Amino acid sequence: NLTAVNVTFANSIMMEGDFATFKNCSFNSNKDGEYAVWVANGDATFEGCTFTGPRGVKVHEAYGSEVGTVVIDNNTFAGLTQKPGVVIGTVDATTKVTIKNSTFVNCQAGDQGKYIYESDTNVNTIKFTNENNNVYNNAVVVATADELTDAIASGAENIVLESGNYGVID
Repeated sequence: NLTAVNVTFANSIMMEGDFATFKNCSFNSNKDGEYAVWVANGDATFEGCTFTGPRGVKVHEAYGSEVGTVVIDNNTFAGLTQKPGVVIGTVDATTKVTIKNSTFVNCQAGDQGKYIYESDTNVNTIKFTNENNNVYNNAVVVATADELTDAIASGAENIVLESGNYGVID
């Protein structure tokens, strides 16, 4: 069992444990073709995390593994260059995947034309929830008051604010 809070993962990880919780963590898949996180076995919860790089989260059973429940709640997927935020590979009917309250900014649509997720397994055959998520394409992501001022001045239509102190904007 693992609980990670406010941890930055600079390289891809594969989760094969019984249960893991990630809160306010940052994940970056920094190599082409690699996911930031691959859930191959057990249960995993991601709350308030940020995913960047080529790919976000993969949920996939392999070599006799068993994925139970994966909860993705209140996360940000930003600038994923190769896939949508979540990719569901091969899982069985007992697997539960929940994607909710999350933001997907400038992510690739994937082979199925979806920005939030794509799936090799028909999601109607598993316990799947996709609710209250937001997708922003062609968005400008800002982290400071100066960046926000510049984005507004440039006429940007989709501005996404990263958490921070913006003070008073004139």
